This record gives sequence, structure tokens and C-alpha cells, in this order.
Amino acid sequence: MRRLHFVLLVLLLALAHDARANPIMWSPSFEPATMVQESVQVEVGAGESKVTGTYRFRINLWSPLPHPGSRLRVTVPVLLPPEPKGATGRQADPPTVSASSREYATTRQKEPPFGYGLRGVPLPPGWTLAMYECHIPVREEDGELEIRLAYTQPHFPGDIAGYLPVDPPTARHAATVTFTAAPGRVLQPVTRWARLFPHSRSTLTVKPANLRLIQVKSLPAGPRP
Repeated sequence: MRRLHFVLLVLLLALAHDARANPIMWSPSFEPATMVQESVQVEVGAGESKVTGTYRFRINLWSPLPHPGSRLRVTVPVLLPPEPKGATGRQADPPTVSASSREYATTRQKEPPFGYGLRGVPLPPGWTLAMYECHIPVREEDGELEIRLAYTQPHFPGDIAGYLPVDPPTARHAATVTFTAAPGRVLQPVTRWARLFPHSRSTLTVKPANLRLIQVKSLPAGPRP
């Protein structure tokens, strides 16, 4: 049974060493589900962003139905900065996943189930892709399943918020990533044109493309005229 490709935030698993940015859902037989809708909200503050996402997955009807008590594996990738020398303990709170009015805690995994890579993705030196995981019960009557995700994403150097989409839905209006400036902040896209013609704004909505790292700079809001 295939289950969908899953997001939060922010990259990760792959059967052929691709990076995966969206959270991914796996059936009990380790087949990925199909993500049909993705809506991500990123509240950009100073030094970090609050990421919340809603993802809808479709269960393929030609696949065998799960037996009672089956659980779906949800893997959530989060980009983390290098750990300071001598530092011990966790760097950030783990992501939270919720489905059917129930919340599921995630735990960090030492190794991804199938291997992963970030080849070609322009991450800052020393940054890594950490994988968090939880398991959600599945019922035979579930044709589609909606999952909500929340986590805190540290910023890249230069106070840049990053989000890496992986295999987002391609249908029109099926996937959006919206960056919103926290109080006292403004946003600036990190693109060649934005460097030539800088323009700050409070909200920025992007249609995600596979493995295209989205970067938005967080700046202090200037005084109003």
C-alpha cells in the first residue's frame, strides 16, 4: 500500500538518495503514501521561524488494506545547525504531529530508514538533516488522511529562514508555502533580483518546486514614516 510523501518542514528520505524536505508517511510495508495537498505557514521571527503545515495524503485503493492495529510511520525532517563545540543535549524541541484530533510526539532517529542525501541543495556548511518519527494508527476505511505538523526551524546564517520542498503536489493551487513576518520584522526574498532591487514585505507566498530551497531573509522593521 502506497502512502504519501509528507512537510513541515522543512527535507529527507529517498529510495535513490534524494533529499526529502516534506514529512513523509509510510505504510506498515514501508511504501510511501501520495501527498495530494500541502499548505505550510512559516512565521518568521528573529533567529528562528515557527512552521505549521497541513498535509493530505491519499491511500491507493488498489493496494492491500491495512490489518487492524496497523500504524503508519510519519518521518519529519528538520534542518539543524552545527552543534557548538562542547554542547550537550538537544538543540530544539522535537516536531509535533497531529491527526484526527490526537497529538503524537516525535522522537529523533539515529538513521533514516532508507538513506538520504542533500546533493545539490545549497545548505550552509555544517548543517544537517535530522529525522524525527512517530506512528499513527490507520483504519481500513481511511481513504485519505490529513496530518498537521508544527515545529521550530532555526535560521541559516544571516537570519535567513529556509524551507526545502520535496515532491510537492503539482496540481494548481494544491501546494503553497506562506511566509509571514512576526511583529517587528519584515521579509525579503533571497533571490538574484531581490539583491538587485530589494523590497521588503510582511507576507510572501511561494508555490513550492521539488528540491528548490526557499530562502527568506528576516529583517527588523524600520520606523513608519
